[in-house]
Amino acid sequence: MEPLYEYAWLIPVFPLLGATLVGMGLIAFNQEVNRLRQLTAVFILSTIGASLVMAIALLWSQLQGHEAFLRSIEWASAGDFHLSVGYTIDHLSSLMMVFFFNDSVMF
Repeated sequence: MEPLYEYAWLIPVFPLLGATLVGMGLIAFNQEVNRLRQLTAVFILSTIGASLVMAIALLWSQLQGHEAFLRSIEWASAGDFHLSVGYTIDHLSSLMMVFFFNDSVMF
């Protein structure tokens, strides 16, 4: 399996991590972070851009004929009850990721 598909879970984590760091910085160091608005904006856009690059790479791989990828883990279980969570990367989901992150970078 290609490493790109193994690390596809990082696509939503990058912007979430960036927003969390900036938010924690605003709570802890409000005046300092407010003075660094341009640097903060560049940091947030860089995390979104990293997700866009990974999404474009996944789309390119899908267009080259790679089969759909499914990752699922068991999140909770109790007796006969099993709750699993995961993601699927196919042509449609990779195209939608590119649209979403491209629009996020533009706005």
